[in-house]
Amino acid sequence: MKFSTELKPLLVDGQPVGYILLQSIIGSHLYKLDTPESDVDTKTVYIAAPDKFFTRTAPDQINIDKDNVAWEIGKFLDLLYKNNTDPLEMLNAPADKILYVHESMQFLFAHKDRFLTQKAVVSFFGKAYEQIKKARSTDRMMNWNQQEMKRLEPMDFCYVILDHRRDHFERDSSNKIKQGVMPLRKFMELHGFIENLLLVNKLNHSKEAHQLYISDVPTKGIQSENGNDIRYAETHIDAIPFATFLYNGDAYSLHCKKYNQYLDWLEKRSLVRFKTNQDSGQAIDTKNMMHYARLSQMAKEIIYGKGVVVERSPGQRDYLLSIKRGEVDLAGLIEERDKMTQEIGGRAESSGLPVDFDKKILTDFEYSLRRQFYG
Repeated sequence: MKFSTELKPLLVDGQPVGYILLQSIIGSHLYKLDTPESDVDTKTVYIAAPDKFFTRTAPDQINIDKDNVAWEIGKFLDLLYKNNTDPLEMLNAPADKILYVHESMQFLFAHKDRFLTQKAVVSFFGKAYEQIKKARSTDRMMNWNQQEMKRLEPMDFCYVILDHRRDHFERDSSNKIKQGVMPLRKFMELHGFIENLLLVNKLNHSKEAHQLYISDVPTKGIQSENGNDIRYAETHIDAIPFATFLYNGDAYSLHCKKYNQYLDWLEKRSLVRFKTNQDSGQAIDTKNMMHYARLSQMAKEIIYGKGVVVERSPGQRDYLLSIKRGEVDLAGLIEERDKMTQEIGGRAESSGLPVDFDKKILTDFEYSLRRQFYG
């Protein structure tokens, strides 16, 4: 690996914020799991400029763009001490995946094996479990898409309390009067009401109960102009409500949150990845499950004394990409995790890996590094 003596500034919006210490390719290209549609993701480690560091305005993390994230050296070392997967992978990346590394980082690369502890097993296997959660979350998003999820309005969460004394009722198939509630829209259709001839007041001492009035003159309707709330109006003191209805505002807020999540997912999803998930017919995100299998492999390799092996072998690559293509039973893969948990947990303590290492090694390195750059 070639260490550079040339200082390379890190620019954000054209302004220098520090100097780059390490820049590495991460993600699928690092693991040799890339396909033609794969983006090239990078991660950068930088040391903050003196004015940023001493005024405590240096950000721990900078999202340069969607494919490039930068960590300040302090955060990188904290994560390395915790045996987070990313710092370990960067220090063990093949030379051709290191885009730039300053000579001041030689110590970390030379002693990378000293930083590997039993915590790494927890990190890699814990991150593998996260991939399963993400896979199931994507399944929920895909189901939303299949059901053509629509943006609902507050009126869709309103239900009229049925009252047979006021002819507010409907009958079942045996002509018996139904008890309970009826959707407000259905109630309006049943009675021939239009929204701009209705008024609403909130019923005192109740969070959800509202009263519905019929107006003799056109109104602004019963929803606010932005469509995100019920519109309240003053009524004559002698006015008699036509019906009482319940508005579930909490359910509407939850719907809005989920709908915005869906729109965000729809905007950011990979169409190729989405089609692969649909074609597999397994309703679980195949890319997440591929990385679950990869991280589990790496956890086992660490336990068996192979260290952090970043690149996957040709055989592993073929198997992992077959998972991504949906050619492996993903439900069965998830069921195997308990067996793998027992295997990994049973060997962790006998693996020969230290429980921890002296954090002073990293604090001394950081102190020396900052003195070198700051004088």
